[in-house]
Amino acid sequence: LGSAACEADDIVAVPFTSGTTGTPKGCLMDHVRILKSIEMAAHVHAYGPSDRIFYPVQFFYLDALNALVRALWCDGTFIAARRFSVSRFWDVVRDHDVTIISTIASMPLWLLKAPPDPRDRATKVRFAVHSQVPRDLHEELDRRWGFPWLENYGMTESGLIARVPVELADELRGTGSTGPIVPDRRVRIEGPDGTAVPPGEVGEIVVQGPGMFRGYLDDPEATRQIMHDGWLHTGDLGRIDERGFLYVSGRKKDIVRRSGENINPEEVEAVLRS
Repeated sequence: LGSAACEADDIVAVPFTSGTTGTPKGCLMDHVRILKSIEMAAHVHAYGPSDRIFYPVQFFYLDALNALVRALWCDGTFIAARRFSVSRFWDVVRDHDVTIISTIASMPLWLLKAPPDPRDRATKVRFAVHSQVPRDLHEELDRRWGFPWLENYGMTESGLIARVPVELADELRGTGSTGPIVPDRRVRIEGPDGTAVPPGEVGEIVVQGPGMFRGYLDDPEATRQIMHDGWLHTGDLGRIDERGFLYVSGRKKDIVRRSGENINPEEVEAVLRS
């Protein structure tokens, strides 16, 4: 086998996302963007050859690609699924000795609705990673399956921004905190005038650092709207406490969340008008 002729800044993927607002746009991802996300996740959690990562989503989600590359990076295994299935979920986890679970959207809620099973704790799972873990159900999730569900925050454009490490799972359970900011990411909270607000106050979350997306495909104007002076404006509202832990509290502009997707209300209105 020969070596692949590629450069670090070559585009490797173009996943589509609605971003902070507007219709879906193609995010230009180079090798550095993908590998930086893997590096930051590995700083938070110790991945190794014995790890088997299960992420039951289709590959138009960038997170599925990230999980696959993470498994390759640590000489581990990635378990793929055509779709999310409540009835088959834990059978797959047990049959394939899954050690790390990643989920999105309402998956944990659907799993909780299934009747308890005597085998609920008969797994090798070390932890699960999820964005926006339901605060009122967080303790129940951890207690039922016997491992921590860890809060996670990021964007397609920015990659990983914050994640709760296992050692803080008990302390931050049910608080809604996404944990400490990951290495190589600077985060500040901006007020309406674009200046940083004091710790504890709510404002827009903006992020800076290496290994972010290269811009939107054939849409320089949309790229300029989200990137200001090297800072990526997430459109999310949040705050940072005195320990540097991030909390996400909402959206700056209207957006509809459905099964992990951001949907711009203008898209729905356009369909209704047609």
